[in-house]
Amino acid sequence: MEEYTVMFADVAGSTSLYEKLGDVAAEQQISSVVDFMIALVNAHNGIVIKTIGDEVMCRFSSPSDALKTAVEVQCGMRTRQLSSQTALKVRIGMQHFKRGRPLW
Repeated sequence: MEEYTVMFADVAGSTSLYEKLGDVAAEQQISSVVDFMIALVNAHNGIVIKTIGDEVMCRFSSPSDALKTAVEVQCGMRTRQLSSQTALKVRIGMQHFKRGRPLW
C-alpha cells in the first residue's frame, strides 16, 4: 500500500500585485516566492509535480514532511512581509492518500 501527501500552494492576490506593480516587478516577486517554495519542498524530501504561474503542486511520501514544508513556507512568508513593502500571502492545501494507484 502506497501512501503519499499532495500539497498545493499558490500566491494569494497575485492579480492585484500585477495591477499594482506592473508585469516585470510582479513577475520578479512571484518567481522569488515560487523558487522559495520549491527550495523548501526539495529540502523536505518532496517532489515538485508542476508549477503554473504562481502555483506549486508537489508530492511527499510523508505527511509530516508536507506539514513541515507548509509551516516553513508560512513562517518564511511572514519574514518576507516584514522586510518588503508588498505583503504577499500563500494559500496551502494538502491531501493524504493511503492507497490506490499513484496520481503521478
